[in-house]
Amino acid sequence: MKAKKVLALILTLSLLFCFAACGKTDIDETTTTLPTTTQPTTIPTTASTAAPTTLPTTETTAEQTTQPMPTDAISVFNNALLNGSPVRASYDRTAITGKFETGDSKADEFLNGFIGSETLTPQNAVGLPADVSAFTSIYAENISSSNISDNGTTCVLTFNLNNIQVSSTDKPAKGGYMYFMDGKEATYAIQKANDQIVMKNIGTVSLSNGILTVNIDKSNNRIVSAKLTLKEVYHDDIDLSMFEIPAMIASLIPEKISGTFEYNLTVNYNF
Repeated sequence: MKAKKVLALILTLSLLFCFAACGKTDIDETTTTLPTTTQPTTIPTTASTAAPTTLPTTETTAEQTTQPMPTDAISVFNNALLNGSPVRASYDRTAITGKFETGDSKADEFLNGFIGSETLTPQNAVGLPADVSAFTSIYAENISSSNISDNGTTCVLTFNLNNIQVSSTDKPAKGGYMYFMDGKEATYAIQKANDQIVMKNIGTVSLSNGILTVNIDKSNNRIVSAKLTLKEVYHDDIDLSMFEIPAMIASLIPEKISGTFEYNLTVNYNF
């Protein structure tokens, strides 16, 4: 009987321990399975004081990109001439020398001394009107050399013209010489100095040292201005019918007298 009580006590204690163990497990499980309310974690944003990084923009500064000028001055000039012709022109004339020739040295000496320098100075003039209609194209056979100077917004063309000889009745342009005095105009200049000297206008006009300088605006390919400088030599026979020769020396003067007059001309063209 006593043994039964002891056994019952042992069993009771065992049950108590079992219940105690089960109860602890339930509490632990309940604790671990409780839903965790996780508040949203806001990550603090550190306001960057750095200025916004702007990618370097390669700004194309609108530099005026002027096209390189062609090396062929002739084509540059002729193309620009299509965009406009000169509206007016004027020329300056300077008489350099004048002489008469008869084939006899004594007669030549007398005639040249008789006429003298007074035949030259009165021929000089500035700003005389020049015809613009002969301002025409240039060709390779007209020039000995050419040059282009590029000044950025403008360019300067320079043409060195070949020396040529034409008839006194020829009119410009000849061989790139867009202006020169024909025999009629030269005679008019000579008669301003001495109205007794009448050229027959059957001679020649020699043109040399010709330089044509042209300024072109590159923005519109138009000629702005042009200048022609040259030396002209007019050689012709003189009509003696108007020439008053003193009677005492008339027999010494041959029937044929020729005259040669040399000029420097500068022609300016405006566009």
